[in-house]
Amino acid sequence: MHKYGAKIVVQLTAGTGRNSPFWLCQGEPIGPSDGLPNVWDPNTKHRALTADEIQMYIDGFANGAKVAKKAGFDGVEIHAIHEGYLLDQFALACTNTRTDKYGGSLENRLRFAKEILAAIKGTCGQDYPVLIRYSVRSMMKGFNDGALPGEDYKEFGRDLEESAKVAKLLEEMGYDALDADNGTYDSWYYAHPPVYMPEACNLDDCKYIKKFVNIPVICAGRMEDPAYAEDTIAAGEIDTVGLARSLLADPEWPKAGKKVEVVEMKEQILDMPELCAANAQMPRQLIKYHGIKVHLGASLTAIDADKVRFTVNGEEHSAVADTVAVNRLHQQSGAL
Repeated sequence: MHKYGAKIVVQLTAGTGRNSPFWLCQGEPIGPSDGLPNVWDPNTKHRALTADEIQMYIDGFANGAKVAKKAGFDGVEIHAIHEGYLLDQFALACTNTRTDKYGGSLENRLRFAKEILAAIKGTCGQDYPVLIRYSVRSMMKGFNDGALPGEDYKEFGRDLEESAKVAKLLEEMGYDALDADNGTYDSWYYAHPPVYMPEACNLDDCKYIKKFVNIPVICAGRMEDPAYAEDTIAAGEIDTVGLARSLLADPEWPKAGKKVEVVEMKEQILDMPELCAANAQMPRQLIKYHGIKVHLGASLTAIDADKVRFTVNGEEHSAVADTVAVNRLHQQSGAL
């Protein structure tokens, strides 16, 4: 990646806490406080981490960052005061009822994140970039009860007023950027917005939080329109955008932002990346020709010497394909 002028940052995580898919895990379910209900099975309760266990996490982050730096990563991102994961559970009053130095005041609830940062900077140097994944708002009405876009509700987790304070404290601690969106596992659809969520669904909150900090703010969440993303950045409302499924669906997305005119963008079907309907190469095979991507399945009807015929929504189509792609399809499709 460095060969092409790119920078690469690796994400280091404290794990899931009450978000844990307990059927895949061993040992006691853990969290910031005793009695927290598991997201997937509220009858499963989590126990509080001890101070010694918290220190074990902190040491692990420092060691992980040291390995990442040695491996050539340009920085690390801490996962996360975001989406209700373990560090976020420490930061939220609704999930942190501790009475020691890691609970109570907002500063104490952020102490875990502060000590992680101090350990990494102490190990890797003060100039080594450390970003943090951050949810501006929790979008929660309660446990396992998320708010809908535009809904009038009382925030159970982090609201905008507290978020401004949190963002400023994270900057004061020394975090180098906020990689921001919204939501928790109780409001999953903000951090993993499906097709029925509005485009740029987290942008307004990311723009709001940028007013309170001087470090870069990254906005994630259906920012798939490159022209709109570029205009928003140019206006200084955010500093850059975060993309995941958009790049899995169309790896050439970044090129669109460099063009004066975007002739055609691949429509992104917003499902889970391991079963990406827009890009069959994730993980299934993909054929590309003239900017069209075809899922190898029922839609593929025939392969000729220089053409691929397929159906989309019941309509027959064909397009010229390069010889290599056709040969590859012949080899893989067998009967075709």
